[in-house]
Amino acid sequence: MNLKTREEIETWLKGRIAKEIKTKPQSVPVNVLFTNFGLDSIVIVTLVTDLEDWLDVSLDPTIFWEYPSIEALGEWLITEKLTS
Repeated sequence: MNLKTREEIETWLKGRIAKEIKTKPQSVPVNVLFTNFGLDSIVIVTLVTDLEDWLDVSLDPTIFWEYPSIEALGEWLITEKLTS
C-alpha cells in the first residue's frame, strides 16, 4: 500500500474534480458536498476507480455519498481505510 497524507488525498481529489468541472484546483473547496459539483454517476465511478488505483485499496462508489465532501472522504480514508 502506498501511504498518503490527508493533504495529498485532498489535493488529488481537488485536482480531479477541477478537471471534471473545468476550473482550477484551488477553486474547489474541500468542505462543499460532492453533489454541488454536478458530477454524474459515470464521473463518480471513474473517480472511485482512479482513487482505488492511486491508493491501492478497494473502494465502493457509495463512498462519495457516505463521505459527501473532499474533507470528509479524506478524513475517512486516512483514519479508517489506509491505517487499518
